[in-house]
Parts: sequence; structure tokens; C-alpha cells
Amino acid sequence: GILQIVRDSNGTDVVSIRELGSPTMRLVKGSEGARDPMFSLDGEWIIYQSQGTIRRIPTAGGPSTVLVDSGYTSGAGIH
Repeated sequence: GILQIVRDSNGTDVVSIRELGSPTMRLVKGSEGARDPMFSLDGEWIIYQSQGTIRRIPTAGGPSTVLVDSGYTSGAGIH
């Protein structure tokens, strides 16, 4: 799939995903405020930065989980 950040109707940055073979993007609910999204190695999660934390959210959407409360706000810091 392809990830990108888009603004929703409220002007909030959220992750959008386009599955391979699909012409449409869908918003990943629960990813509000996201930056620098990337897939986990198994493709089941989206990892992103938000407000000084590194979070993960299921690719299908849902509640996000804080992985690291870093205070680091420039890039995900995961290589």
C-alpha cells in the first residue's frame, strides 16, 4: 500500500492509505495529528510520529498505541 498525510474536513492531518490495486485512498481513523507514517515490517501496523510520541495503529484503523514518548518532534527516528 501507499501511505500519505492528508487533511481531513476539520483541517487535521491524518494518514491515508491506498491499497495496491485500488484507485481510492481511505483515511485511517485514529491517526489524527500524524506525521512521517511508515508500515511495520509485517504490514499490519502503521508507525507514525505525533506530538512528541511515536505511535502505532492497525492498518485497518482503530485506537493508536504509544510506542515511545520521546519528546522528539522532527521525524519518526526509526531506521
